[in-house]
Amino acid sequence: MPLRPGVRTWRRFGRPECHGIEAELAVHGTAHCPRCGNPLAARSQTRLRALLPTGAQGQDLDCRGCRRFHARVLHTAGSRYLLRLRRLAAAVLRA
Repeated sequence: MPLRPGVRTWRRFGRPECHGIEAELAVHGTAHCPRCGNPLAARSQTRLRALLPTGAQGQDLDCRGCRRFHARVLHTAGSRYLLRLRRLAAAVLRA
């Protein structure tokens, strides 16, 4: 899929594409873009680090041709606890 000339932002892959990437990583150890077939390049920091709770670490797999990324997040017990607290607080505020 060709990149439109005005597109400069990075976007996330969709959920079905992410599942395909994870399956390919589990089988082969490397992954390719489900849209254009280019190999995905690993990035040491994730673009979503501002959204992650304290203690969680992440990395991105980037397709430079499509300007899409797949974020892989590794949670600790503490970061999962903070994530659940955030969701509880959001639910309480909505109610």
